[in-house]
Amino acid sequence: MNATRRGFLLGCLCGCGFPHTGATGQSIASTTEGQCFFDSAASQKAAGDVKNGLYRETSGDAGRDRTISGMLFQSVRTYGLNRAELPTFRFIPATVAGDGFATGDVIGPGTKGLVALNLKLLNGSDTMGLLGFQIIMAHEFAHIFQMRNQYIDRFRAAGAQTREIELHADYLAGWYMSQQGEISTGLLEIVANTLFSRGDNNVDVREHHGTKVDRMSAVLKGYLSGTSTDVASAAALNGILYLQDR
Repeated sequence: MNATRRGFLLGCLCGCGFPHTGATGQSIASTTEGQCFFDSAASQKAAGDVKNGLYRETSGDAGRDRTISGMLFQSVRTYGLNRAELPTFRFIPATVAGDGFATGDVIGPGTKGLVALNLKLLNGSDTMGLLGFQIIMAHEFAHIFQMRNQYIDRFRAAGAQTREIELHADYLAGWYMSQQGEISTGLLEIVANTLFSRGDNNVDVREHHGTKVDRMSAVLKGYLSGTSTDVASAAALNGILYLQDR
């Protein structure tokens, strides 16, 4: 990857949420740790903060930036996004709540959408930190894929709530990880357990993302089914079948 392409990606590509209004037309806010900002006024504010330069274009470490830039390009390729569909990417300061989010907001010319991930995901060992970061990145890019291919509208039309959309993104994140080379299911489970330990059990709340067990199961199922297809659209359909069979 040459320096020009790498610089473009870190400047233009962007765990989670995108602005989407409910039946009342009111955005619903959730800043719970371990959740996306899905259906959230918080994601709209965060997108505004990005536009105002409050989020970062670098992690502060050039070597780590190169590694993450490679992950970003891999996300684009794996989900089949073209250059015209590149979202902006930004790092969220570690002092800000939330793991990350994805939105459909246009942040800059020549980009479409936004993905932002929290720098605190990189805490700990490089191996575990980067793996966790990559899983959350895969989840957020799954939301971008859902938006690009009208899956959000399909879920809504079928009466699905945030939980189904999030578990579908978790399934796709697991599938994505299977496409990056062999990772032991034990290691994947350890990292997923850490990531989702801040999940919620608020099953009666509209923005509920699924319990930790729900989310880990979706990631692992997506990973284990990765050999069935290397095409994102087929994996997405498999993910829907998985949710229907639950």
